[in-house]
Amino acid sequence: MPDVKVGMNLAEPADMQFCVSAGKKLPNHFLYFGKAKKGIIMTTKMLFSFLILLRVIFILPPETTAEPLQLATWEIPSWVIDKNSGRMIEIVKEIKKRTGIQFEIRLYPPKRSVKMFKDNEVIGMFPAMETNIPKEAAKSEPYMYKTIYALTKKEKPDISGLEDLNGMKVGLVSGYSYPKSITENKNLITDYASRSENNVKKLIAGRIDVYPEERNTLVRLINEMGLQKELKISEKPVCELTVCFAFQLTEEGKKLAENFSEAILEMKKDGTLEKLLSEIQN
Repeated sequence: MPDVKVGMNLAEPADMQFCVSAGKKLPNHFLYFGKAKKGIIMTTKMLFSFLILLRVIFILPPETTAEPLQLATWEIPSWVIDKNSGRMIEIVKEIKKRTGIQFEIRLYPPKRSVKMFKDNEVIGMFPAMETNIPKEAAKSEPYMYKTIYALTKKEKPDISGLEDLNGMKVGLVSGYSYPKSITENKNLITDYASRSENNVKKLIAGRIDVYPEERNTLVRLINEMGLQKELKISEKPVCELTVCFAFQLTEEGKKLAENFSEAILEMKKDGTLEKLLSEIQN
């Protein structure tokens, strides 16, 4: 195979050409290298484009834009208003600031959020409680407790504990989390509604005996519906749920649970968590 000569003609700067010639002897001011069967003449512009292409293929690393981790949640009055606001969202923002972990909050209906987590479509979900996460999930340090109080008519006897609900028809909201001591209690008759407001209406109409829910939600409902004279909230809670973040039981999920736990413990220690929770409670 004949030698290939490649070079730039320095004697003619106005018309520079890179030449490849098969078997042809070129002047000394050409640069020679390689071998080929056919001759090629390459202009400066062509060579420049060729070198750029080589640089892209062999030198520049491929650009990687990893998608942020996704956490599923759902709308909860005052707590999760949307993906950017709500007291629980403020807690998540503080954790994000302290850990530096990049993630996105995605809002879905409650049942869909739980299903997406169980189907491994999202890395994590919140609020996570004993009632909505599988046992094999990686869980963070609890960041709050969901304390359940009883809403009844004012003329009814006071309720001071879960045992006082025995034999009662209890109104619950579909998709919301309640302790198994209520949902699996054979001494109770459970009746589900699509919204909290519907349970209050049922209570007024006598279709249910009691509506157990978080105190803040009950206060809001009574005030918004103007039922301060008709309804009352129990002085003592009837039960309590531990609330945390749940992650997939993978190495990545376990690490996230560890990082979130560290941030939550720091927030408990410096008073940040108490401040955020007290704002919504007030």
